[in-house]
Amino acid sequence: MVKAKITYFEQKAASFNLPFVAHDGMPIFFLGIGDFDFAIKLVKGLVDSGYFTSLACYPGVPMENTGVRFLLTIHRTEQDINGVLERTAELMSQLMVMEGYSMEKTHAAFELKA
Repeated sequence: MVKAKITYFEQKAASFNLPFVAHDGMPIFFLGIGDFDFAIKLVKGLVDSGYFTSLACYPGVPMENTGVRFLLTIHRTEQDINGVLERTAELMSQLMVMEGYSMEKTHAAFELKA
């Protein structure tokens, strides 16, 4: 059951072009951001929207590899997954405009292909 939710999360995240890194089949997902201030604002926006995530920052990860962790449990529904990913995509888009941040910076920080 959890495996199906993991697969659904990965597919849905890909449909939003969200930069999740290290797809290892585990129910913990790491959204690569790179910039600490941007990640803080994203997490705050998610919390304000009712979605609780975990900031991953220095010293837990390298300074330039700040990101947001999402934990998937058996209790999460497809509606929950859709909601958090849709809100994440919306907030990232809004913050990129407001902060002058680009996905290219994230791709560079994590050596991802565009």
